[in-house]
Amino acid sequence: MSLFKQLTWFFIEHKKTYLIALFLLSIVALLNVTMPYVIGQIIDLLIEEKALSQPVLMHMAALFAMGLSVYLLRLTWRQMLFGAAYRLGSVLRARFYQRLQALGADFYSKQGTGDLMAKATNDIDAVEVAAGEGVLSGFDGALTFVLVLVMMVSIIDWRLTLVALIPFPLMGFCFYKISIAIHKNFGKALSSFSELNNKTQETLSGIRSVKAMGREPVETQRFNEIADQAAKASYQVARKEALFDPT
Repeated sequence: MSLFKQLTWFFIEHKKTYLIALFLLSIVALLNVTMPYVIGQIIDLLIEEKALSQPVLMHMAALFAMGLSVYLLRLTWRQMLFGAAYRLGSVLRARFYQRLQALGADFYSKQGTGDLMAKATNDIDAVEVAAGEGVLSGFDGALTFVLVLVMMVSIIDWRLTLVALIPFPLMGFCFYKISIAIHKNFGKALSSFSELNNKTQETLSGIRSVKAMGREPVETQRFNEIADQAAKASYQVARKEALFDPT
């Protein structure tokens, strides 16, 4: 949540884009929970009338119209929402570069270039995802959850709704633990990526000395060790992220 607070300035600046995108997303969510009901009506009519009667054809036409609407609305809100997220990434990179230009030599004597590269790539990419996928997941998940509850309670059965809600506390706890694990492993992956960049720059800047002293095997072995650490750290992040869907 602290990240979203820090991005409040951007959400306010592009509030029109986000409001329209979330409004379209709401319509899509409403259509998504309505379509199963329409399909159920079509099946009931087919069982009852045993033929493609006019009511059945009308329901099928409505279903086709809803499907087409979902496609067009999804295309529109994705362009708006993810377009805004990419604009945020562009703004952050420009500000980051301007900030680096304003810093003195003392800063660069203490700060590794690899770490700066990691912040300019991985960190800003992660913020982009938060401004796009993060907003989408939070809003869409909450809205769909409410709509499904309303549909189940009002149309199906409130007792079945309570049964369906039994796994939700456990799922919430699992999501919380997975998120903590991802955050921890992402920090390790970023650190490894920074070290890999620093080692690459160090070796390339001193390549003449490395070749003159015959240190190619030593430097190659050290580089491979750091690369393996970075790959393992990134793999652990991917493993933790892969737990979301099964959960």
